[in-house]
Amino acid sequence: MSTLFRRYLTLAVLGSALVGCRRHSNVIDNIKHQLRDGTTQVDIRQSGEFAWDEMFVFGPYYPKDEICRTLKLSVSQCSTTGIKDVDEGEFLLVFMQNDTVSETESFPRKIADFDESERCQAKRIRRDAAVFTVEHKTGGVYLVCRL
Repeated sequence: MSTLFRRYLTLAVLGSALVGCRRHSNVIDNIKHQLRDGTTQVDIRQSGEFAWDEMFVFGPYYPKDEICRTLKLSVSQCSTTGIKDVDEGEFLLVFMQNDTVSETESFPRKIADFDESERCQAKRIRRDAAVFTVEHKTGGVYLVCRL
C-alpha cells in the first residue's frame, strides 16, 4: 500500500469516527443540573450556545412529516436540519431563530418527561416563556408547560 493511500484511509477512518460522535448538549446538561439541584421549575431560557427565540417540544412517536409541517419547513429544509421521527425513549426539542431551525436536541425520557398535553406539545414556546414546572409523579419526573 502506498503511503498516500494509507494517509487517505486514516483520514477517512478518523472522519467517520468524528461524524459518529455527538457533542454534549448544553441544553440537556442544564436541565439535568437544575433537576439534580431539586428545583421546582426548569428554566430553559438561558440554555443553549446558539441563537434562539422560540422552541417546540415533540413527544415520543411524533412523525417527522408532522414536525416539519408544524414548523412550516419544506421537505428539503426538513432534511438538512436533521429532524427525524421521535423515538419511544425521547422528546425532540427544536429551537428556532426567526423561523429557522437553529438547533435540535433529542431529550432522553430517562431524565424527565415533558408535559404531553395540548398546552405544550408541538406548540410554539417563546424563549421568555420557556420555564417548566417540575412535578414528581408515580413513574417519574414531569416538566409541565406553564403556557
